[in-house]
Amino acid sequence: MTRAKAKPRKRDPISQGVRFDVFRRDNFTCVYCGRSSPEVTLHCDHVEAHSKGGSDDKSNLVTACIDCNLGKSTKSVNKIHANAARLPANVGGLVGLFGHRIDDGGHIHNQFSVIGMADGETCIIQLYSFLDGSATVVEMVDVSEIRGNGYRLYATERAFKMAYWEEKERRGLLRNKTAEEAYEMSEWVEARLRGKAA
Repeated sequence: MTRAKAKPRKRDPISQGVRFDVFRRDNFTCVYCGRSSPEVTLHCDHVEAHSKGGSDDKSNLVTACIDCNLGKSTKSVNKIHANAARLPANVGGLVGLFGHRIDDGGHIHNQFSVIGMADGETCIIQLYSFLDGSATVVEMVDVSEIRGNGYRLYATERAFKMAYWEEKERRGLLRNKTAEEAYEMSEWVEARLRGKAA
């Protein structure tokens, strides 16, 4: 005789009233990255994931922008704060830095900026598309990992962009252009695109 599978725990939607109370408590600001409405779409996020037994009580709910909520997924975040103004300090001076992930071959694989700290041991990074520079997803990365060999960090956006073009130049992918020329051309194109969008 086969046993019937247990039904997954039914998830009731969080009421609009509870959502509003949580958003108001958190000043309509994402507790992970500090962005606020109407700049971003806000979600009501479980600190301890619902799938791991987290309750729908307001003490387990925080305001998160859509990117941080999707990037966090079901990970738990320690020492979460209920107000973006009380987010952890810029631990180790990482917030505001730009970076690349490096693949197994030692080549640039992803590009990102560090946009916040979830706690003293976890960075929040915003990844960007290589195609058009648009923001893609937000992820959480351990500080020890981001300081490891699989990442490169830069203090300025120019240094970050130049590193990309310098790698292209080293690999012979620029066709009669220097990294500096390729960088200047990309900046010109980006400025033109911004002008058309305005």
